[in-house]
Amino acid sequence: MFGLSTAELVSSGQFVLLRVIWDLGLGLAEDAPIVMQEAMVQGHMADSIVLVAGLVQPTRRDNEAEISEAYRALVSNPYTREDALKALGRHWAGQVATASDEDVILLLNAVDSCFAALDYPSEPFSDFVHWSDLIGAKDEIGWNLSDMIEGARKDAQAYLATSQSR
Repeated sequence: MFGLSTAELVSSGQFVLLRVIWDLGLGLAEDAPIVMQEAMVQGHMADSIVLVAGLVQPTRRDNEAEISEAYRALVSNPYTREDALKALGRHWAGQVATASDEDVILLLNAVDSCFAALDYPSEPFSDFVHWSDLIGAKDEIGWNLSDMIEGARKDAQAYLATSQSR
């Protein structure tokens, strides 16, 4: 899911981030039953959560209302689109700041893949897309790949430092 492992997020109880991903249109409907089953294991037993946990091969087209209701039951605190983008940005920045070189490239490509789907948000997404584009053109521009990855990490760390203080 665009560089985000649903299994990792579920097992670590990152339900807010999972709701953000769903609400931004990046979540896969077929992942929802797994998320809700783990939510039940962790003690969340709302009717909508139980219903979605039992779905077989759900689709966004057929089950969007039920899945959205389950995510709202799981994480009831309201937030704005801007808050959602900030949460997703902090998550991706944290991943870029600490990932291996190979994983940084994968994460940057994932951000680049969903940039348009998110309606071209600004930081840190535009910075990550910039680095992804540079890495993709490294042969043409002659830059050192390690330097570009380090630049992406520095931008991610700077974003994390400033977003924590907001």
